[in-house]
Amino acid sequence: MRIGLVLSVLDEEYQISVYEGIKHKAEEYGFELICFQLENSILDSDSVISKLSDTSLFDVDCVILLTSVIIDNYIIKTRDDVKKIWGNVPVVSIGQEVQGVPSLLVKTEESIKQLVEHMVLFHGYRHFLYISGSSNHQDAIVREKIFLECLNSYKSIYSDISYTVKTASFTELSAIEAMKTFFAESPDADIDAVMCANDNMAIGVYKFFKMNRDNLKSHDVAVTGFDDIPQSRFSNPSITTVSQSVFQLGERAVDVVRKLCSGELLDNHFYVGSEVIFRESCGCHDAEKETDVDAFFNQLQKKYIRSESMLRLVTRLGQNLNYVQDIRALQYSMREVVAEFESTDFSVVRFAGYEKENILVEPMFVFANGENITEAQNEKILPLGEFYKKINSGRSLIFKYLHSGDEFVGAIIFDVPAKVLPYINSVSINIAQTLVRIQVLEERQRYAQKLEKDVAVRTAEVVEANKKRLEVEGQVLKISEMERQRFSNDLHDDICQRLAGISMLCKSYSARQDSVKKEEMLELSQLIGDTLQTTRQYAHNSYPVELESLGLNKAIGNLCDSFEKQSGIKCRYTWNVSDEKSFSETQALNVFRIIQEALHNVLKHSGADETCVSVQEASGLVCVSIKDDGKGLAGGRQKRGLGFDSMQYRANQIEAKFSIIPIMPHGTEIRLEFTRVIPGKNFKS
Repeated sequence: MRIGLVLSVLDEEYQISVYEGIKHKAEEYGFELICFQLENSILDSDSVISKLSDTSLFDVDCVILLTSVIIDNYIIKTRDDVKKIWGNVPVVSIGQEVQGVPSLLVKTEESIKQLVEHMVLFHGYRHFLYISGSSNHQDAIVREKIFLECLNSYKSIYSDISYTVKTASFTELSAIEAMKTFFAESPDADIDAVMCANDNMAIGVYKFFKMNRDNLKSHDVAVTGFDDIPQSRFSNPSITTVSQSVFQLGERAVDVVRKLCSGELLDNHFYVGSEVIFRESCGCHDAEKETDVDAFFNQLQKKYIRSESMLRLVTRLGQNLNYVQDIRALQYSMREVVAEFESTDFSVVRFAGYEKENILVEPMFVFANGENITEAQNEKILPLGEFYKKINSGRSLIFKYLHSGDEFVGAIIFDVPAKVLPYINSVSINIAQTLVRIQVLEERQRYAQKLEKDVAVRTAEVVEANKKRLEVEGQVLKISEMERQRFSNDLHDDICQRLAGISMLCKSYSARQDSVKKEEMLELSQLIGDTLQTTRQYAHNSYPVELESLGLNKAIGNLCDSFEKQSGIKCRYTWNVSDEKSFSETQALNVFRIIQEALHNVLKHSGADETCVSVQEASGLVCVSIKDDGKGLAGGRQKRGLGFDSMQYRANQIEAKFSIIPIMPHGTEIRLEFTRVIPGKNFKS
């Protein structure tokens, strides 16, 4: 059988004693025990603790609930409240009555009455200050109620009895604050005794008196507590208190839950007794001290030495963890923790999210059954329940959250001797901060790796872009050189030959004795005119001056007319662009040159009978198309030549999409698409 124990935090004697009693009895019966520390977490149906019985998590058979210390215990009043959290799982309550649930309670009424009677009748105290616990805590409510009833019963006999009640929260600090408030409100108050709802607050009262020894008559005030924790015995003066058999309470709880799980019908109330321990703080002699002074002070010395040793150990471990920056260093430090704390089980996991309601964890350090479990430690991410099964050796284990602020970052699952338990809380804080630091460093490392990868990719892209740029520049230079060579060849083969012919004709005329005939002069004039026209055509091809004077539309139209006349290939031209808008100088020049180069390719390579040039606009997007019915690329050139590269280069200059599209069954389309809105000097269309 596996028992789930739910309490607040194992850092004070009451909870540790209950836990040790439950652990002792569970081991005696051969039961497994998993203890969950809620701390300030809310106990509801959405919490991890509500899933104790899930087979995917801890698969407990029953739950023991230390109701008296749970922060929101006031919402757990009935079996229905418990059922909302754990369903039909058998539950036993310790310290507070839950209707319909077997509850183990301490009989305190007679002990409180005996203590009040002792203070009033034996010592003759008349003026009391009572410091109660949390206003919604059942134990605090019960103890305050009994105290007031007793004092009021004596008040009818002793009319000078007076009392004041202040509320605290069961801690030393809260008691100190309550005392400050009381004396701030009643600076001249003359009290005989301060009675506290637990020993921690009684110790806090003495600390307040010591801090204000010059202003208050603290030596005249008696103090009492409740619970009989070890500190009350070793306090100076030792504190009069009510002792509860909390270890026995834990043992009885296991007996009850065992019977409950076996199907026995049980009463809803089980009681253990309590007794008053009279010590120095009420004005009595400490019989235990006086019986064996040496033994008492030996115990006190051992307690002090152990406490100092543990504090130094926790400080050193905290310092070591403060320098941890990766998982391996954490594991090294945790091995020291395990050795120093005499632990046989101590594991650290980091929360890694959820998957189908399973809590995912990443093992950071795994020490189970006295050994390092490297196999489990090397697991990346797995469900919490699966991890628990790997480390569970059938002994008692404690589950404690690790949190940074309000964020749960992980958990520790461990078992240590009772003397170490009060110090685990400090160690867990250091472990939690270490996990946060490791996570931050890992995220930085991942970011640095991603950044390095991105830089490498970007560098490769820049290198590739630079390579392409150099290729384009080389092609541009090559195209420019070819243009110069073609222009030079044209001048040499055409213009120069014409001029040479004209020169020779003129020389022959000048060498003749007779006069030159009119027909001959007309022939010479015709040759000069043709040469002038050809020269103008070459100038036009070098730079289309009509772009400035006529606009892009008419310039393209003239280009198409000239192409048809010179090539004999029919050229149809359409323009469908609104006149209200305009092209930039760069756009107009490059569009014209692309059309010019495309027509040159049609003439030179296509063998076409007809070509069509169109400029269309739709939704701000301009589409330029040059189609021919020639043999196409498949029947002609297989590779893109410099002419195509030149057109692509010009298209890039105006951020246009350039496409070469085969036309079925034959022919080719050159298509250019771009947006006209580009700043710069504009020409009218």
